[in-house]
Amino acid sequence: MPFIKRGIPTYDILSEDFQNLIKLGQSSPWLHHSGGTICEPTDVPVNKRHLDMVYSHIKYSDRAILGSIYLSFLLGGAV
Repeated sequence: MPFIKRGIPTYDILSEDFQNLIKLGQSSPWLHHSGGTICEPTDVPVNKRHLDMVYSHIKYSDRAILGSIYLSFLLGGAV
C-alpha cells in the first residue's frame, strides 16, 4: 500500500513515518532484525532514497539489517 493512514484521509509516506516504523520494530522484543523495504518515503528523491533508508536503519536500530531482495535478471548489469 503506498499510503499510511492517520485517520482520514491518507497521506504520502514521509521519512519521519519510515523512521517511526523502524523505531517501532526496535522496541519489539519479538523482532530480531530490521530492514527490507517496509515502505518507501516519497519525500526523498528516488536516486538517493535507498541511501537514506539504510542510514535510518543504522541510526534507529541496533538489529541486523535485512536488505531488499531483487531478482538478478531485473537488475541487469548491476549484479
